[in-house]
Amino acid sequence: MVITPAEEYLPDPFADHEPPAPSVPVGIDLETWDANDLFRHEPVVLGPYVRLTGAGPMDDVATGGAEVLERVRGANTLVGVNLALFDLPALHVHEGIPVEQTIPRAHDIRFVAFQDDPPTSWETKAGPHYKRYNLESLCQRYLDDHKSDLGKALAAEYGGWGHIAFHDARYHEYCKDDVEKALRLAEVLPLTDYDRREMEVAAVTARATIEGFRVDVPALERRITEQAAELARGRTMLNEQYGFPTHTKDGKSVSKAPQRTAAGKIAFENAIRATGFPLDQWDRGKDGTLSLGKELMTEALQYAEAEGMADAALIIRSVQDMNGLRSNAANIMRCTVGDRVHPRFEPFQASGRWSVTEPGLTVLKKSAEDSDRVFMLPDPGEVLISFDADQADIRCVAFHSQDPGLLAIVNDPDRDIHSEISDLAFGDHESEHRFHTKSCDIGWLYGRSVNGLAMTPGIEYEAAQRVDETMRRQFGQVIDWQHEVRIRAENRALLDNGFGRHFRCDEGREYTQAPAGFGQSMTRDVVAEGLLTMKRRHPELIPRLRLIVHDEIVMSIPRADVEDVRRAVIEDMTLIKGGVHFTWGSSPAGEKWSDCYAK
Repeated sequence: MVITPAEEYLPDPFADHEPPAPSVPVGIDLETWDANDLFRHEPVVLGPYVRLTGAGPMDDVATGGAEVLERVRGANTLVGVNLALFDLPALHVHEGIPVEQTIPRAHDIRFVAFQDDPPTSWETKAGPHYKRYNLESLCQRYLDDHKSDLGKALAAEYGGWGHIAFHDARYHEYCKDDVEKALRLAEVLPLTDYDRREMEVAAVTARATIEGFRVDVPALERRITEQAAELARGRTMLNEQYGFPTHTKDGKSVSKAPQRTAAGKIAFENAIRATGFPLDQWDRGKDGTLSLGKELMTEALQYAEAEGMADAALIIRSVQDMNGLRSNAANIMRCTVGDRVHPRFEPFQASGRWSVTEPGLTVLKKSAEDSDRVFMLPDPGEVLISFDADQADIRCVAFHSQDPGLLAIVNDPDRDIHSEISDLAFGDHESEHRFHTKSCDIGWLYGRSVNGLAMTPGIEYEAAQRVDETMRRQFGQVIDWQHEVRIRAENRALLDNGFGRHFRCDEGREYTQAPAGFGQSMTRDVVAEGLLTMKRRHPELIPRLRLIVHDEIVMSIPRADVEDVRRAVIEDMTLIKGGVHFTWGSSPAGEKWSDCYAK
């Protein structure tokens, strides 16, 4: 039936919004203001953030205002798409329904589908090959159906999602349709034990998002001002020394994208070449000019900074700015609400690792003098402490391969594989040599060849050969395991990381991706298991979690409680699984995040 705008939604005064029997799943969908305004929304000015709620079992989905939320407050399983990352945190922030009471009983179709049909690494990258897990894509794949496009039409008609008239019956029909499709998807995508565990983990990360991470706003503003002046200097240098255009050809207006004009491309190449930056490996476009692709420019900047090529780095940053790429500082400021950011933890990398977004904090340099981690602060009266798993990826390989030699090293607190391999490669394990060796021994465990090992900074070819020969002698069972998992990956099997999480490898890249996938994916769940243990033993510590960075967690802790909390966290995070001891260490207490890595 086509519902016309003239039809008005009229609530049923006799409607029963009590939750159904606890065994009956309740579908849920929220229609809200802009998702990016979850922590910025001003209800006094704009009205409630949650504008419309649809909730109920199949054939009895009610839509309406806050009264419908009674169906969410029961003990029912809650069914929907992206509940753990948006809808249920939104109910926490704006309706006072704690995520600890909702996410653990959620049947989040996005999470379940990601495990039922996981993407390869290639399918998580932007492009036509990108594999989506939104409601429309899942309806197509599992139901041979489509999500209603009525919502977009209404948003266009009313001038935005937040302006759709509550009493327009089409709005309610659209919301109800989303709920019913999620319930249909739940029938073909049932929860597994791993999915249920994943909802418990998502409740922990949702709490971290809600608590947020304090920001040094004045210092951040100063950095942004300094960067703007530096970029202006770079653009002036490009113009005055290399003829970089600043205006359109007719000279009447400022060029919006001068770096993409013919003159701009030539000037950029001349400028970069003049700094001595090597261009032989720089990709070129169809017109023969240097590519300005995001990833390539990022790699070029990293090289220039590592080699101390200040002018080249300035030129690259200036062009990145023209490309619309924000600096880390500007990105943090964009996401700051008051004096906090509220990063999202999205476990949708192929390995299951969390991507930290809005803002991206895992990309901030760890120990560089100009690290933007300096802007991230503990709460007043508290300090930050970083806790990290000891050689977690290596221990995961030991778990899966059960290699006696590797098990002996990782379970002996007096032995250190990085130092032992550094002794082979360099003849000592001084800090700089041991640092370079870290990627060398992990690389070997993940299947890198001698040529690949020799690409490790500071590693000569002969040293790489010694490492390869010695590790082959010592860890023969690792080689057998590598061979086995590569065959399984080549046969397009779903691989299990040891906790029940599934992952796949890109076709043709199984040789290194299969062994690496086990290490990286299992490390993620070692961290998750520790957080769940912390939630059981010390639930009062969960709100102190600020960040997860692969095998590291960052917490804000009251000064007076530092040592007690440090002991409790390390005890909670430590795990013994499959004969492998997954141990943890901690950093010094810091007044800012960067202090945790001071040497």
